[in-house]
Amino acid sequence: MPCRILNLEDTEKLEQFLATHLYSSVHLLDKFGTGLYAGYFQGSNLLGVAACFDNAHIFIQSPEGGCHLIAFLMAESGKPIRGILGPFDQVSEIINKAGLESDLFQLRKTNSLYHIEIEKLILPSKLTGNQLTARPLERHDLPTYIQWKTDYNISVMRACKTPTLKQLIEKEATLDLKNQHVWLLEKGGELLSACTIAASTHNIMQLGLVWTPINNRSRDYARSIIAACLFNAWSSPIKHCVLYAFNDNIPLKKVCESIGFETVGEYSHIIFKQALGLKNFN
Repeated sequence: MPCRILNLEDTEKLEQFLATHLYSSVHLLDKFGTGLYAGYFQGSNLLGVAACFDNAHIFIQSPEGGCHLIAFLMAESGKPIRGILGPFDQVSEIINKAGLESDLFQLRKTNSLYHIEIEKLILPSKLTGNQLTARPLERHDLPTYIQWKTDYNISVMRACKTPTLKQLIEKEATLDLKNQHVWLLEKGGELLSACTIAASTHNIMQLGLVWTPINNRSRDYARSIIAACLFNAWSSPIKHCVLYAFNDNIPLKKVCESIGFETVGEYSHIIFKQALGLKNFN
C-alpha cells in the first residue's frame, strides 16, 4: 500500500506538497506535529496528506488516493472518526466511493473558500471612525466567549447541548485565551462580536469562528471584527488570510466580499451523527 505515517523528518516534503494547495491546507500546515499524519505516495513522491486530531476529525488534502489514505490512517490510529474536512471534490469522491448514506450525517456543508491579500483590506467606516474598538480576549471575557462559542456550535455546527460539549468548549476557550487566538469587538465596554484565528503558518492565517449574537446582528459588527483581526496582522509576517463560509450563510459571504475577500474554491465540512469505523471505508 502506498501509504505511511509522516514524521518530523518529512516536514520539507510535506510543506512542499501542501504549498501547491496552500489556501485549503493552512490547518494541515499549522498543526503538523500535533495530530497523526499520513501520506499517500507514488515512489518517493508525496501525492496526498491526511491527518486525524483529538476531536476525531480527519483533514484531507489528497487529489489522489483519498479513500485509501483515510482507511490507512484509521487502521493506524485504531480509532473511529466523527468528521471529514477537505476540498469539495476530494471529500465528495471519498463519500461516494465509501457509499455513505445521507442519514449518517449530522452536518454536510459546502463552504466557499475565501482569500484576501491583507494589504488590500477595505476597512469599514465604523472602525476608521473610532465608533467601535477591537481587542484580544481577556480572562474576564471567558464566560461570555464560552456562551458565544456554545451558541455557535449548537446553531451552526448542529451540535447537541451535552456535558461533553460543555467540557470541550471550556477546554478550547482556555486554549484560545492562552494562544491569543480570539479578537472581540466592543463599544463602551459592551462585547458585540467575536472572531477567532484557527491556524497560521509562514505568511498566511485562517480565520475560524465568526460570531455575533442575534440581538447584535445587521449592524456591521461581523464586518468590523473580521477587518480588525486582519488589520492587527498588517505589520506582522502574515500577508494573506483565508476564511470558509458555508454557502447558505449569505450574510457572512457578503461581509467577506465587502472587505476584499475573493472566492478561490470550495471546501467540504462533514460531521457524522455517530463515529464511523474502518469498515465504512474499506
